[in-house]
Amino acid sequence: MRAVSLYESVGDSHGAARALVHLAFGLYQMGRLEEASETNTRALAALREHGDKGGVARCLLQQGGNEYTRGAIAKGRGLLAQALAAYRALGDELGVTQVLGNLGELEFRDGRPEQALRCVTEALEMDSRPGVDAINLAVYRSNGAAYRIALGDLDGARTFAREGLSFARRAQGQQLIAYVLQHFALLMALLGQTQSAARLLGYVDVQLKELGITRETTEKWGYDKLMAALREHLSEAEIEKLGLEGAVWSEDQAVEEALIV
Repeated sequence: MRAVSLYESVGDSHGAARALVHLAFGLYQMGRLEEASETNTRALAALREHGDKGGVARCLLQQGGNEYTRGAIAKGRGLLAQALAAYRALGDELGVTQVLGNLGELEFRDGRPEQALRCVTEALEMDSRPGVDAINLAVYRSNGAAYRIALGDLDGARTFAREGLSFARRAQGQQLIAYVLQHFALLMALLGQTQSAARLLGYVDVQLKELGITRETTEKWGYDKLMAALREHLSEAEIEKLGLEGAVWSEDQAVEEALIV
């Protein structure tokens, strides 16, 4: 908010609008969705006034993600479609991949894993081009692993998970590492390796707790499916005991266990 005030104090309304975009994203990350939406709407109007097409595209992307997080799926889908068209018109491939990643999550949340995979596959076709960082590469592959599991393609999911884990570790993205390891745990459980899966889940749970992170839509789906698979073969007491064993693992131990699958 200070940056916005400073820009306004020197009469730089364009700079203030760009600062509002960052403020809106920060509010979104804090879970203050209503405030994020209001701030983003202000930024969008100002950036349109200044003819900042790149800023407008980013606002549309953020607002689309914000809306579907709030449960307004149709509104979120419409805003993301506008963002996609805006980024394509600008020739901004990095922006296009970011929108496709968000659309994939929206499709998956809406119960359409095949369409979700199509979105992330298109994003992955661009991921070797300049400007795409390791975090995005990890996100697309991590989410793609979940989509493939939902479609019953466990071999494809394993490949995506391995690649996603490699990029997540390269970027030192602890949240992403935990998410990908949970996908590995689900793969293990579905393949009958339930004890290893329970241990790995124990490690993931501790990491997410320490980071103060609540599972997002795709990871919540994976967690529920994983727990259901574990409960088919293990008692609650066994799941808890195995989870405590995994909870004290180092990252290297968890990764080594995951890559066995």
